[in-house]
Amino acid sequence: MKEFVKRIIEIYRPFKKPMLMVFLFIAVSQLLIIINPYIQGKIIDEVFAKASLLRTLALAVLSFAVFIVNSVFSNFFREKFELKKR
Repeated sequence: MKEFVKRIIEIYRPFKKPMLMVFLFIAVSQLLIIINPYIQGKIIDEVFAKASLLRTLALAVLSFAVFIVNSVFSNFFREKFELKKR
């Protein structure tokens, strides 16, 4: 097993930076995907609890902002990274 891991590390060593970038993109994108349903759940809780409309609206705007940031991050930067490598 040790030999296998050493061989994999040896093979991917020249691609260290691109692989780290890919993992970074995946991690941030997944984090943003997980945050949005949590915020939407809080919005639903606020509506059923008849809480402040201002707070509910702020959560809705935050949810929309997270969606936009996720779209920009996952599309724009991914395309920039992929086009740079061609």
